[in-house]
Amino acid sequence: MNGKKLVKRLAAVFTALVMLTYGAHPALATSSGEEFVMDPEPSIYGEAACLMDADTGAVLYDKNMDDMMYPASLTKIMTTYMALKNGNLSDVVTMTETGVALAFSGSSNLYTEVGEQFTLEQLLYGTMLKSANDMATQVGEYIGGTLDHFVSMMNEEARRIGCTNTGFANACGLPDDGHTTTAHDLAVMSRYALMIPKFREIVSTEEYTIPATAITDHERVVYSKVPLLIRDEYRYEGCIGGKTGFTDLAWSCLAAYAERDGHTLIAVTMHNSSLEECSSDCIKMLDYGFNNFKRVGVGDARYAGFYGDATIPMNADVSDLTCEEQRIVDPERGPMVDFTFYYDGYEAGHILMTEAEYNSMQAVKNAEASQEQSADESSDSSVEVTYSTDATPDISGMVVKKETAFPKTLPEFVDWIQTPPHLVLAGLGLLIAVAILILLCIMVGHIAEESRRRKRRKARERRREGRK
Repeated sequence: MNGKKLVKRLAAVFTALVMLTYGAHPALATSSGEEFVMDPEPSIYGEAACLMDADTGAVLYDKNMDDMMYPASLTKIMTTYMALKNGNLSDVVTMTETGVALAFSGSSNLYTEVGEQFTLEQLLYGTMLKSANDMATQVGEYIGGTLDHFVSMMNEEARRIGCTNTGFANACGLPDDGHTTTAHDLAVMSRYALMIPKFREIVSTEEYTIPATAITDHERVVYSKVPLLIRDEYRYEGCIGGKTGFTDLAWSCLAAYAERDGHTLIAVTMHNSSLEECSSDCIKMLDYGFNNFKRVGVGDARYAGFYGDATIPMNADVSDLTCEEQRIVDPERGPMVDFTFYYDGYEAGHILMTEAEYNSMQAVKNAEASQEQSADESSDSSVEVTYSTDATPDISGMVVKKETAFPKTLPEFVDWIQTPPHLVLAGLGLLIAVAILILLCIMVGHIAEESRRRKRRKARERRREGRK
C-alpha cells in the first residue's frame, strides 16, 4: 500500500471517529455496559402536536404547539373536566332547547328531545364517547346556569391552569372565530382532567349504555372512537383512552393518553387529513416518550413539601436542570411558591409549596446556617463573624446534584464518564490519540516507502554494472 492510499484510509477512520464522538444522538453507558442512544424525534403528520408527561407537566416533544387552531370536539375535554369539578354525577339534568338545538343531522349528537332527563354521569359518557354536541351543550348550561356563563367559567379555568392561548366560545367545539386553542394548551387541560379518577374512567370506557327515558323508550349505546383503545391495527399498550375531533375547519384531531409503570403520557395532534394519521402521530409520540425519557427526583426531601419529580432524557442528568421561583395564588390553596425546573428551555417539572411550607423550610435552613456559623466561630475564635437570622438563603437553583470529584476507582470512573461534559472530554482525548496515531502511521509508511525505493535503486545499479 502506497503512502497516499494509507493516508486516505486513515482519514476515513478519523472521520468516522469524529462522527461517533459528535453524532446527533448522544450516547450514555447503561448499568449493563450498553450505550443508550436517544431516538430521533418522530416525524408527525399533524400541523401541530405536543407530547407531555401528565405527572410532571414536562413537554417531551413539540411541533408548532403554541399555534392557535380550531380544536373541534377536543373542546369536550375541558367541558367534562369542568363538569366533574363543579357537578355531582347523580344530578338529574333535563334537556332544554339549548341542548336539543344541536340535535340535528350533520351534527354529532344523540337526538335528544326537550324534557328528556339524564344523570350528569350519563351526559358525560355521551359527551366523551359519542361526542354528542347536544349533551355537551346541555352539560354546559346545567353547570353554568347559562351557556354563556359556563363558557366564561371554561376560559377562566383555562387561564388558571396555565393555558395561555385559549379562547372558548361554546362547550362542544363547533367552529367559531373566537373558539381556538393550541396543542400545548389541550395537553395542559388533559393533564388536569386526568388528575380526576372519574375522567380516567370515562375516557378508558369502550362501550357505555344510556338507559331509556320517559320520552324515548330505547337505550342509547355509545362507543369510544379512540383508535389506540379500540382498533386492532392501532391498539396501543397501556392506552387509557382520549378524545377524537373533526370539523371541516379543524380537520382531524386526537388527544391520546397512555400509562406504563405508573407513568402517564399525553399526546395531542391537530389538523390532520384523517383519524388514521392522527393515530400514527400519537403512537409515534408515545413511543418516543416512553423509550427516551426518565423521571428524576428534584428538591430536598428533608424539607416538608420541597421535593418532587422532573422528566428528562435518558442520557441527561439531574444536574442539567435549572430552576426558577415565583409566587402565585391558587384559588383553592391560597398563596403558593412555585419552583419550576427547566431542561434545555422546556419545563421539566414543578414543586408547588404552600407559603406555610416555604416559611417552615426557610426557618429550618436558617437554623442550620446558624449552627454552621456557630461551629465556624468555635473553630477559629480569632476571626469575628456576624450573621443575621433574618437572612433568607437562595434556594431557587437547588436540585439534587452528583459529586464532580475525579473518580478513584474503576466503578467510579464508569459513572463519571457517563455525564455529557466528561463524554466530550473523553472524545477529545480519543481524537488527539487517533491524530497522533495517524501521524505515526504516516511517518512509518513514508520511512518504509523510502526504504523500498533505496532497495530498488541499488538493484537497478547492480543490474547495470552486470551488463557492463
